[in-house]
Amino acid sequence: MKIQELQDWVAADWQKHPENITSQESQCLLLVEEVGEVAEAIRKLDGRKERASDKPDIGSEMADVLISLVTLANSYQVDLTAEIDRFQVRLAERRST
Repeated sequence: MKIQELQDWVAADWQKHPENITSQESQCLLLVEEVGEVAEAIRKLDGRKERASDKPDIGSEMADVLISLVTLANSYQVDLTAEIDRFQVRLAERRST
């Protein structure tokens, strides 16, 4: 799936369930929470967390982060494809100097 397709899919899913839409502040807090869950999964996988009872599904946690980020981007009308393109140009320019 391309990034724009993901943004469109997330937007369409939210349109099906508008009662679940939260404020941008809440969306940001959820994103931070999801990133924390990725960090916890990494700690468990690396054996740095005591009582790691279940093997975490780090891929699922990363998908949660991505969906949360796309939701927040959509709420601010950010075209992630265009932003990534701009980032690639800036990165190439930095590396060529």
